[in-house]
Amino acid sequence: MKTSLSTLVLSSTSVRTKMNFVFVIAVLMTFMFVHPSLGQDQESSKGEGWDFTIAPYLFVPFLSGEIGVKDYSANFNKGPGELIKTLDFAVMLYFEASNPKWSLIMDALYLKSGKDITLKEETQREGNVGMNLTSIGFSGMRRLATWFEMGIGGRVNFYNMEMKVEAGVILPEVDEKTDDTWFDPLIVYRFTAPLNNEKWKLGLHGDLGGFGVGSKFTYMVYPYAGYQFSNWFELSLGFRTAGFNFENNSIDMENKLDVLFYGPQIGFLFHL
Repeated sequence: MKTSLSTLVLSSTSVRTKMNFVFVIAVLMTFMFVHPSLGQDQESSKGEGWDFTIAPYLFVPFLSGEIGVKDYSANFNKGPGELIKTLDFAVMLYFEASNPKWSLIMDALYLKSGKDITLKEETQREGNVGMNLTSIGFSGMRRLATWFEMGIGGRVNFYNMEMKVEAGVILPEVDEKTDDTWFDPLIVYRFTAPLNNEKWKLGLHGDLGGFGVGSKFTYMVYPYAGYQFSNWFELSLGFRTAGFNFENNSIDMENKLDVLFYGPQIGFLFHL
């Protein structure tokens, strides 16, 4: 059996991508464990016990990008007015266990959206598409300074989409449904601004990953501000920006999800 040059090149590129990711993770883990003294100033001022936080979030997403199934693809852009019209929404549940050295995080996101579309073809036929995305992430971070944490994690994504387009003069009706599941390895980080007032919180939480293992590339950036009303309750406001560039061109399906979603987010944090 003969193997084409293009197949060999693609295979080699995929191997190099995954090897680069393994190298980055190895360097990161070495840095975290070999230099624990970076976080000693924070550890010396606090106890060694664990604190727990659980938080439901409400996220109002604006979306833009391109989605595709089989031979059909369309741009997907939504403005503020359309969000109210279609009742799009996203909800999150966040859990964190932390001590002065480590933070362990689990978060889950459910995103629902729909939109009228125009297919990318000569006839410019119109239709609509509905999309649901569920992401479950987990990560562990090491405190490297009083204001900085870094670590690794992963995110499992469950995606389903339905596209309907009316029949044209020549072309038939489009009624396609598809679903997909993939895993993205992540590098995670968090900056926390040192403030004199302990009730106020200001920070930046984010991740980047995919690296061709699941998505070609994915990222999330979330600047936030919070106020702790009591020992057990905190209100957080922020602006989340996240993106996926995922393609599955296997024999039995052809899916594409290249989207950016962003918008304000409010969280209700309960400290246990």
